[in-house]
Amino acid sequence: MKKLVFTFLTIAFITYFWTSAGKTPYDYFTRLSTAFLQGKYYITEPPPWLSELVPGPYGRFYVIQPPMPAILLMPFVYFFKNFEQQILAHLIGAGLVVFTMLLSFRIKKDLKLAIWSGLLIGFGSIIWYEAATGSVWYLSQITSAFFLTAAIFEAFGKKRPLL
Repeated sequence: MKKLVFTFLTIAFITYFWTSAGKTPYDYFTRLSTAFLQGKYYITEPPPWLSELVPGPYGRFYVIQPPMPAILLMPFVYFFKNFEQQILAHLIGAGLVVFTMLLSFRIKKDLKLAIWSGLLIGFGSIIWYEAATGSVWYLSQITSAFFLTAAIFEAFGKKRPLL
């Protein structure tokens, strides 16, 4: 099962990467992640095309989207300057495929069903487009889907409340 999971993770990531349009101009989370690393929770120099920012005092601009994708981006932004946020979307989308497969296998103990579940969620749903695009709205959506699937997976497992 581990080889199958790694294979699907790799295939999904590469597919999302190859079908991506490239760097998204709506990189709110990369900018917010950089701000977090500087000890700030606001952006000070937003480009004019980022129109969904709330202006604040002293030249501060606040991102209205939930912060979890920016938190997940922090190590990547720290170690790789100019890290593109759609790469995180590719990773999270691939992780969603894997969690779906593992959840399906955990519930039914059927390998064929697990493979089909992974294929359908990863390549037969909106997840493909959202993971390949990786702009601010889509990254938020697949991040929440990833964590919800992870929570359901845990609920069908050892039921560890902290997780």
